[in-house]
Amino acid sequence: MSAFTESIAAPKPRRQTPKHQRGTTRRRTSAPSVASEQSALVARLDQLGDGCVVVAVLVVPMMSACLQDLGNAIFVACSLLLGVSWAVPQIVAPRQGSAASGAEFIVFAAIAVVCLQLVPLSGATLKAFSPFADDYLFLWGSERGRVLGGHSWNTLSITPSLTRSGLVLLIAYAVFFLVLVQKLTSAERVDQLIRLVAVAAAVMAVIGIAQRFAGNGLFLWMFEHPFRAADFPVKAAFSNQNHFAHFVSLGVGPLIWCWHQSNLSQQSAFTGKQQQTSVTLRRSETTRNAALVAIAIVSLAVFLTNSRGGILVFLLASGVAASVAGLNLRMLMKLIIPALLFAGLGILAYGTDGLEHKWNTITRAQSLHDLSQGRFALWASLVEAIPHFWKLGSGVGSHAEVYPTWLAEDFGVRFSHAESGYLQILLETGVAGLTLVAAAIGLCMYWIIGTFRRSQGTARSRSLILVAGLVASVAHSLVDFVWYIPGCMLVTIVLMAALCRNFQLSDTSSSQGGESRWPQALAWGLVLCMLPVGNLSADVAVRDAASEDDWNLYRKFAIHANDNVAADSPESLNERLDVIIQHLENCLAADPQDYRSASNLAAMYLRRFERQQETGSNRMSIREIRNTVQTVGFESAREIAEWLNRAFGPRSADLYRALTTARKAVRGQPMRGENYLILAQVGFLAGLSENEEEHLVAQAIRLRPHSAGVLFVSGLFLIDKGDIEGAIEKWRTAFLQDAHIRSLIISSLVPNLSATEILEKLSPDHTGLQSLFTAYAADKRTDDQQTVAAWYAQNFERMLQDPNVSRDRNFWLQGHQMLKFNGHEKLALYCLSQAAQAAPHDFALRRSLGLELFRHEQFDDALRELKWCRLKTPDDTKINEAIKQISNKHRSRGES
Repeated sequence: MSAFTESIAAPKPRRQTPKHQRGTTRRRTSAPSVASEQSALVARLDQLGDGCVVVAVLVVPMMSACLQDLGNAIFVACSLLLGVSWAVPQIVAPRQGSAASGAEFIVFAAIAVVCLQLVPLSGATLKAFSPFADDYLFLWGSERGRVLGGHSWNTLSITPSLTRSGLVLLIAYAVFFLVLVQKLTSAERVDQLIRLVAVAAAVMAVIGIAQRFAGNGLFLWMFEHPFRAADFPVKAAFSNQNHFAHFVSLGVGPLIWCWHQSNLSQQSAFTGKQQQTSVTLRRSETTRNAALVAIAIVSLAVFLTNSRGGILVFLLASGVAASVAGLNLRMLMKLIIPALLFAGLGILAYGTDGLEHKWNTITRAQSLHDLSQGRFALWASLVEAIPHFWKLGSGVGSHAEVYPTWLAEDFGVRFSHAESGYLQILLETGVAGLTLVAAAIGLCMYWIIGTFRRSQGTARSRSLILVAGLVASVAHSLVDFVWYIPGCMLVTIVLMAALCRNFQLSDTSSSQGGESRWPQALAWGLVLCMLPVGNLSADVAVRDAASEDDWNLYRKFAIHANDNVAADSPESLNERLDVIIQHLENCLAADPQDYRSASNLAAMYLRRFERQQETGSNRMSIREIRNTVQTVGFESAREIAEWLNRAFGPRSADLYRALTTARKAVRGQPMRGENYLILAQVGFLAGLSENEEEHLVAQAIRLRPHSAGVLFVSGLFLIDKGDIEGAIEKWRTAFLQDAHIRSLIISSLVPNLSATEILEKLSPDHTGLQSLFTAYAADKRTDDQQTVAAWYAQNFERMLQDPNVSRDRNFWLQGHQMLKFNGHEKLALYCLSQAAQAAPHDFALRRSLGLELFRHEQFDDALRELKWCRLKTPDDTKINEAIKQISNKHRSRGES
């Protein structure tokens, strides 16, 4: 893209003056010299601003997968540099700019709302705006919660550190938009910006396809994501294929604009409306062909994402943008047919399995709830949460901390965002924030309607191109959180700025900005606010970026450590814990306000202590240590520390680390119920009484009433008090939700209760039954095994009614094992055959099926399975012997 700067006229050569006038002339020509230097400075600053725009649009989205915090820091820096590079020349030598557009009021109101969320408020004021703290954070400011510091919660934001980061990003968006509007001084510069977005979309699509067919699983061939591969589905530089599809949907309109403009240029030349050289014609033809190829590549890339929502919004944006061709069907066919052919051939060459799976998911779904999986449950929880924060919200960035209080179903994932931009904005900023969003959408509608009313031709076509991406953004945000992805949001802002200026420039009846005082006021405002805003931005953005690498490594190792833990030795798991803890400690060292790392670190300290205790000489659990301390009645915290050091050595330091870190975490993220439980577990180090521990547990349950981990630990406290029935009541829900918690509950109950008692109290599902069956087998309690197997057989038909269960291979394998143990041979064989159908390429499974069929004298079916297995392992003696015996039986039958 050519630079945004306008050409600056070269200074005129000086006239030769007579000798007797030279002294005077030298003094008089000093002013033009200063003006020349001033013009050069203005040009360099203008080029710097243009460079910032290019970096923001082309580079920042490339960092969306693995380096998003660093990308945010770069964008913040680009935005502030853009503001300075425009504001300083505007003050020194005022130039023509854009008049106020109306968006300024929305921008400043949005910043004011977020700032208000961070301002400490009195108890009465806070309750007037948000009664949530009084109802849910009842330990804050109470004597019962002295371990929390004794201070009441005093901000609207439940997560002030995350809201502060959101404020910095919001300010960067605001500066970027307001200054970009001023820099677009002509329609040509608007077109340059549109071409920049087109290039960004085309480059991103090429990267996505290249990573699919020539990638190494890493993003941009360099960066590893903790739990996502870059090759499939196609994601390009985004961690989520939906967001990649959205990004190119924002750019398909600008690509169509490039194609449309080159077509018009050639038509004008052929009709004689414009005199163009052969070089210009060749350039127009090259641009048209390049745009067509880019549109085809982008179309293929979108379809390879397998994203239902992404494909739909891409088609929507393409349809709106293609309307620039009007009723010219021939021109439309030239655009649509090549793109469809290329995308179709690419999909056929690649394979249609992914798209067929998505289509089958849609056609087989019986309701929107089935189609959206966990989205409806998440949205239902947000509908319950929003009334507690409806005025000014729970704080920007707080969604992930708030929704678990109301989400009753566990999906095994943490919803970082609300899967709907509108719902998340309503939760985090209340009615005030959603009203501003509606005002922004309404203002964009005003701009496009105004453009159509007062202009013709190119301005109308340009507005259609720009609004195509904005329509995609507004529609996609209903079911996704694309506004919370900076790589997508900044391009949306670019389109809005271009739409605003296209509207203003279409008004040829009035001068644009010459008489407006707004550009000068904006310039002075940017300069005066740059120091405090720059300090805040540097502090927050740099700290966020500094801890990002270690955070990603922590997530990577944590995921691997949780995989197949049972197969690992305690030593290897402890080594992983050391690595995990080191990365979390690095996060906190780089960013002391990284409270999410502090929360996880406190839990990791306790886990490491427990793991070390399992192999130590004095194998006391934390519960036993707490009960011992409370029973003995040490006189001071120092005596407790001395006893712990004598009993457990240096590893007892992890208990104190957990206490300190949990205190820090709960003060920055008070919604995490797990932190209160950690304080309750190790609070004896600070002399907490049993009553105070109970209040901490109650606070945890209030904030995380459906968390399996919280329910399990709270049940342990009830067991310590002798309330087994109360503990089982807590565990009944947790038992069904989480496999790890289920194993902990079973290990706590199996030594003390019979199978009949556990089955009656917990009513486990098929996975719980399998866990119980395995636990009693390890304990060599055959009678209890028989009881579990009989229960499974009695409820087998009922369990089959769940369509999700019937497609689970593990369900059929478990059924085979328990039904066979219980003597239901035929039903067990049926389960094994269903498991083989669910996994037709599993050699071990089909081998077992073949041998079982042979044992049950179902020779024809057995021969089919065993012959398939022999192709894999020709030397397997059991398979060969079974095939030989079947052949002999067939031969003997034939002779008879």
